[in-house]
Amino acid sequence: MFQRSVFGAVMVAACAFTLSPALACKDHADASAGAHQQMAQATTGQHAPATTDKKTAPQDVVKIGTLEITGPWSRATPGGAKVGAGYMHITNTGTSPDWLTGGTSSASDRLEIHEMAMKDGVMTMRPLPNGIEIAPGQTVKLEPGGYHIMFMGLKTQLKEGESVKGTLVFKNAGTADVSYQVRSIAAGAHGKGHGSPKGH
Repeated sequence: MFQRSVFGAVMVAACAFTLSPALACKDHADASAGAHQQMAQATTGQHAPATTDKKTAPQDVVKIGTLEITGPWSRATPGGAKVGAGYMHITNTGTSPDWLTGGTSSASDRLEIHEMAMKDGVMTMRPLPNGIEIAPGQTVKLEPGGYHIMFMGLKTQLKEGESVKGTLVFKNAGTADVSYQVRSIAAGAHGKGHGSPKGH
């Protein structure tokens, strides 16, 4: 029972909702399967080398091509968490659409783009392998409860006040370097993502 409660806390920290593995995407189910081993490592002090950087100042706006990436941030995670989440706003100031297709994170094995949405009264989460469209003149909001970045296979605990280096890859604009400010574990708990673009 205690281990199940810890895993539930991990998922709340990552996505602001507690989802059972049946409702979550496959990677979250995989994270559940590895939770016992992760918690064992946490209790014996076997931690991965830290990849966050306290000296890196959070970035307010990153510009690449006609895109503006505003306020990248992440939520702190409990010890032993295998997933984390990243959020930001992306504005397209140009006249042609672009797509957020992927990226990297120094704190995790890989990065994925996900969407949470209400379907038939049930909150579901799914990966967007083809990314998110950013239409001309539009701001896409990656926020808790909507579109978000998932840090899969965390190498270290995300701690409030630190920052996580990473990249975002866009179909047309290319690769942008970003730094996610790590906020409290409850940051943005009531936020809802209302970006209107569709995964492409």
